[in-house]
Amino acid sequence: MNVAIYCRVSTTQQAEHGYSLGTQIELCRKKAEELGATSIKEYIDDGYSGAYMERPALDSLRDALASGMHDTVIIYDTDRLARDM
Repeated sequence: MNVAIYCRVSTTQQAEHGYSLGTQIELCRKKAEELGATSIKEYIDDGYSGAYMERPALDSLRDALASGMHDTVIIYDTDRLARDM
């Protein structure tokens, strides 16, 4: 199973209070391994607001998904995708 991990922080404050990129990556990788991932690719946006859907890593992830590159996407929390769900 090819898994994509998407992580994002927009501010230093988020990084210091439980949403650090390291924490997100670690927990997402753990989940991917539990699911039996054979390949894991990380897509990381550091310093980008969830108010905007145009972000470099998110754009790359969308392109990869459109081409069938990944079977599953793991995200630490849905608010990492967008501010207003």
